[in-house]
Amino acid sequence: MIELRVATSDNRVGSAMSPRFIWTVYDVLLVLSIPWYWPVGQGGTLLLGFPLWAVVSLGCYLGAAVFTVFAIGPLWRSGTGDHRRP
Repeated sequence: MIELRVATSDNRVGSAMSPRFIWTVYDVLLVLSIPWYWPVGQGGTLLLGFPLWAVVSLGCYLGAAVFTVFAIGPLWRSGTGDHRRP
């Protein structure tokens, strides 16, 4: 199986995060974001003026975005040299 190896700032290889783990987290967040498993009367509850199902869905999507940064962010090493934008 392919594994992603995270390189730290001092070029040591950090802990491996397998693609299976990454896809499992995305699958769990996707299942939680869909309110089909909720009881029938639960959809009318409001939180901050939004239906509870919408708040949970947005929270899961935000969680997926944060997890994406966590999963691929360390793989992008900051370059050394003068590669900055003007």
